[in-house]
Amino acid sequence: MKKTFKEITQNIDMVLFNNIIHVDSCLELEAWTYYDEESDEYKDVFQYFVINYSDWEYLANKTNMPLFYSSKCDIFILWVDFLDNWENLSYDI
Repeated sequence: MKKTFKEITQNIDMVLFNNIIHVDSCLELEAWTYYDEESDEYKDVFQYFVINYSDWEYLANKTNMPLFYSSKCDIFILWVDFLDNWENLSYDI
């Protein structure tokens, strides 16, 4: 079954925390299984969310999205590009 990222995350607790980049500019990339440098494009509509580890791990396995960890703050971070990831992409669940 295919679901959009918005549908996948509707029951996941996520706390908006855009200031993480001001606190810890060296976020550690923890779970990105596919990255294509040729198609990498800068988007300016994005948010950072704090997320619990089990949901973070689940999303990593289902979506191959960039998920980060801040060792300075000891929190897991989900980066959401609302132009691409929110309702425009769907994933097999």
